[in-house]
Amino acid sequence: MKTLMMIMSTLLLVSSVAYADDRLYDEKGYFIGRTDKDGRKYDDKGYYTGRTDADGRKYDDKGYYTGRTDSDGRKYDDKGYYAGRTDPDGRKYDEKGYYVGRTDKDGRKYDEKGYYIGRTDHQ
Repeated sequence: MKTLMMIMSTLLLVSSVAYADDRLYDEKGYFIGRTDKDGRKYDDKGYYTGRTDADGRKYDDKGYYTGRTDSDGRKYDDKGYYAGRTDPDGRKYDEKGYYVGRTDKDGRKYDEKGYYIGRTDHQ
């Protein structure tokens, strides 16, 4: 579950930076979701799960605000509290500054120990 949460969080971040028809896969290569060119997210069954607007604000499937990512990669929760960041090289850190994983330039995702946990294919 932690792996899925990190992958989905990464998908949210990626979609807030550049919209594309991104497809997300787990570590075994199974399709687990996608983001369309307008920032809308869908799970593996095609159900709408939320969206990210052009300013990095995130909303769930019911339209409730869930947080945002600023242009420097800093993430904030729905109350405005700092929730972590992604640096320009794709390394991710939690709210306390601990390294939690990374995404490489080809969209492959790794956890904090360096284990491969999935990928995003940019269409």
